[in-house]
Amino acid sequence: MFYLRASGLPVVTAIAVSLGDALTARLLKPVHVARFPPGMKALGEEPKMVGATGANRALSYAVGPENAVIARALQSLRWKVQHVGAWTLSFPFSIDGAMEAAEGTLMAQTFMAEPGNARVTFA
Repeated sequence: MFYLRASGLPVVTAIAVSLGDALTARLLKPVHVARFPPGMKALGEEPKMVGATGANRALSYAVGPENAVIARALQSLRWKVQHVGAWTLSFPFSIDGAMEAAEGTLMAQTFMAEPGNARVTFA
């Protein structure tokens, strides 16, 4: 999980590079980086310590259940930072697990154009 202090969060494209490298390429530097094992049930004290860094975004790249844990931790601390993540924020495990804590999270979505769904123009 990356905690950012930024006035704006530009679109980050990470293809064959790490998320950290993609942020660096856009001159964004996380104030804290945390890694959690799959299946974690709580974040512990780490979010409290990160709150002192001035971070105003929590950028997660995790699967559904872990996203729910992150959202609930931010809510329980009453830490009003924006939670931004990958498309896995749309997983039922994430939404149902976080319940109202998922409200306001932002998810990046990728659209892959295929020849069968190309835009049709009429003369």
